[in-house]
Amino acid sequence: MKSLMSFSAKQELASQMGCRYRETNKNNRKLILNEFVASTGYNRKYAISILNNPIQPKENKQNQKKYLRYDEDIQEILIKIWAASNYICSKRLVPFLPSITKSLESHGHITLTENERTILFGISAATVDRILQKHRKKLNLYGRSTTKRGTLLKSNIQVRTFACWNDLKPGFLEIDLVAHCGTSVAGTYLNTLVLTDIATCWTEYIPLMYKSSHTVIQGIELARKLLPFPLLGLDTDNGSEFINNELQTYCKDTHITFTRCRPYKKNDQCYVEQKNGNIIRQYVGYDRFEGEVAFQQLTELYKAMRLYCNYFQPSMKLKTKHRNGAKVTKKYDQAKTPMQRLIDCLLLTLLEKERLQIIHEALDPIKTLNQIKCLLESLWKYACTDYPSEEKCREEISTELSDIQQGILQRYKKTEKPKVLHYWRTRKDPFEEVWDQIVRWLKENSEQTAKAILERLQTEYPGQFTKNQLRTLQRKIKTWRSHVILEFDDTWLQEEITAGKTLPLSLTAKTI
Repeated sequence: MKSLMSFSAKQELASQMGCRYRETNKNNRKLILNEFVASTGYNRKYAISILNNPIQPKENKQNQKKYLRYDEDIQEILIKIWAASNYICSKRLVPFLPSITKSLESHGHITLTENERTILFGISAATVDRILQKHRKKLNLYGRSTTKRGTLLKSNIQVRTFACWNDLKPGFLEIDLVAHCGTSVAGTYLNTLVLTDIATCWTEYIPLMYKSSHTVIQGIELARKLLPFPLLGLDTDNGSEFINNELQTYCKDTHITFTRCRPYKKNDQCYVEQKNGNIIRQYVGYDRFEGEVAFQQLTELYKAMRLYCNYFQPSMKLKTKHRNGAKVTKKYDQAKTPMQRLIDCLLLTLLEKERLQIIHEALDPIKTLNQIKCLLESLWKYACTDYPSEEKCREEISTELSDIQQGILQRYKKTEKPKVLHYWRTRKDPFEEVWDQIVRWLKENSEQTAKAILERLQTEYPGQFTKNQLRTLQRKIKTWRSHVILEFDDTWLQEEITAGKTLPLSLTAKTI
């Protein structure tokens, strides 16, 4: 007779009845055995063996924790390293773990035991994805194209496609412009000239006040001074800011190879297009910036970004690509930073390679990233909001609606009172006497918070300031910061750098 009991229920019944079966006498065993056989439908001899040796219930493997070796401490360290590398993907992060871990340990941000080091360096990219899955956030932002067709001069400039890059020597760069125009291309706005080396992925970012052939040449000349290798070639798109007599003459006079991509083929400039999206748009965003003040702040931002991205942002390069029907197989090399690729090449001298290594050891990735965030917050204060946009176009269209439609819209429109600037005071300013001292502290180190400054004042002036005055100090510091430009000190790059010196230095402030 077939029993309707499940296997787990039979196991549980055997464990309960087995104890009584083994401890009782022969007559009672017969009764227990008859009851067990009737309930389970087992053969009598099989039932006797089960009651004498009950089967131990197996643990459910699905309920066990899959990654016991990656405990909370390892996961916290991994998340901290991931944040220090600006949340790059796992395939770029895993090969970069030994290098970034060494930098973070040397600056005291993390401490690893030998066991934790072995476990962390043996982790796979798939495991990193599973651990970081709940921490990921994706942003899908898109901008507008400002590229205009060049003149007929492009017929005299050689075309180079994505498949023509066989130059393994550093010095051949793809360049492109990124417009900070917001949602409208009207008027004058800032641009960023992005230059990416094909062999090493070393990238420079040069802000431009406006888009023209003259400013592009000035940006290229500045980039030549910043690049750690000689500039040998430029590959541009077909925009009028690149395809002109001025740039062609400049490249001819400086012995720079000048080529262009095919029209409407962005993949021909895949290296620089990737940096446009992964760096410029992710950091600066899609806001509109105009004027000298925003230009100065954007310049300070790029001083920090070029160091962080070239020394602490690894990337993978495509090695081979095979097509078999509809299936495309791609193979990439191991993720490396531009600095590592530059050191591996045979172009630099030993002194130049040693200098790059010293700068890398002296830079603090977490401090540099925090300074970039401070510089970004200072830049975003100068984002323009009053310019021709799509919203204003919709408002103009809405005025042409009928009276009935206007009445319906007015019914649901919320009336907002105009905001009045609060400039008067009802109490005496408690920081009036020490404000010059506070400004001096902020100029020396703009990264200080209002809370840290208040604690410093309480130490120097006991009993004069209380915790309740923190909000007042925060407002005053916020107003002061809206009228200054944060400066990133990169003068040490032109001086001799000793290993072990923590860089970069603290941000300083300059009054506009």
